[in-house]
Amino acid sequence: MHWVKKDVSDQASFPGKRYAVNQVFGLGEHYDGAPVFYDLHERDPERRWKYFFASHRKQFLAVSHNAIHWKVEAIPLDEVTLDSPITCFYNDVKGTYVLSRRVHNGDRRIALFETMDFRTFTQPEIVIHPEPHDPPLVQFYGMPVYKYEHLFMGLLWMFHTNPGEIEYHKDFGPIDCSLAYSMDGRHFFRALHEPFIPRNERGEHGGGSIYTSTMLQAPDGHLRFYSGGSKAEHFQDQNLDDAALLLHELRKDGFFYLESHAMIGRVMTRCVDFSGNGLNLNVRAPYGRIRVQLSEAQGKPHDGFAFDDCVPFCGDATAYSPVWKSGRLPSELHGIRTDIEVEVTSGELYAIRGDF
Repeated sequence: MHWVKKDVSDQASFPGKRYAVNQVFGLGEHYDGAPVFYDLHERDPERRWKYFFASHRKQFLAVSHNAIHWKVEAIPLDEVTLDSPITCFYNDVKGTYVLSRRVHNGDRRIALFETMDFRTFTQPEIVIHPEPHDPPLVQFYGMPVYKYEHLFMGLLWMFHTNPGEIEYHKDFGPIDCSLAYSMDGRHFFRALHEPFIPRNERGEHGGGSIYTSTMLQAPDGHLRFYSGGSKAEHFQDQNLDDAALLLHELRKDGFFYLESHAMIGRVMTRCVDFSGNGLNLNVRAPYGRIRVQLSEAQGKPHDGFAFDDCVPFCGDATAYSPVWKSGRLPSELHGIRTDIEVEVTSGELYAIRGDF
């Protein structure tokens, strides 16, 4: 929460003008980049930190062992011009590195490039583009991607452009963050057509534009999102130097939840087969209750696992384990097709996990 700026102004990796003494990359050569990528799959410790940026219509990769001193390498994407920010993530489903970026300024849609060595790349593949449900004239300015358990979460920058600006590419307008997700790191789905992390009030940092760049999960499961936030809209009043670092927090699994329209609501999963006794629910019902029922494939509750047998839960927990008065355990249903039913009264259901 409280940071002390490290003075790196005497290091010679990237000399040049700096806004502050803790700025590693100078400004003279337009080292305009993206979030630094810490590569857990890199075997060479000298290349563990990676930073991608564009300068003079070319793309570059900077590598480092300590995130302070860097060595720059050109990225051979001669036929494609990328604009910053260029973000990277590792696709553990395919075993490849993926660059996420819009192809160029005139066509702001999100494309992915795959590589295994940062020397040879696949051709860009468009994965997300504006849809009829999006606001008029919206463009997609970037999409950092982070892994969340088995999902790839895309932080989609929504650039709401100025209708009166008639140019090859538009420069002016506010930016906020929407949400996308993928099961395989290649096919992305739009989760919302409204902001996931909206802009702040006018006059505040993030009131003009908010560039959400990093997602981290704390040891307690809470999610932290770090953004650059400006008071002015994109490209407006560039001399203000008004950027700030913003932090947003979200509970574990807090991207979405199910709740009833009023009072009691019920949801039934597809059939599962329990291999153990693990059954945990991420729920919040401080003034209501949660009950769980395990049912046969036709919807009839198993003996001892009905809603009325379940000890009601009231409170807020990310790993609530239901208990039945019968004393029966889910492992007793191993080999039997079972539906998990959850009854929520004045509450929210975020996730269901277990040995099934």
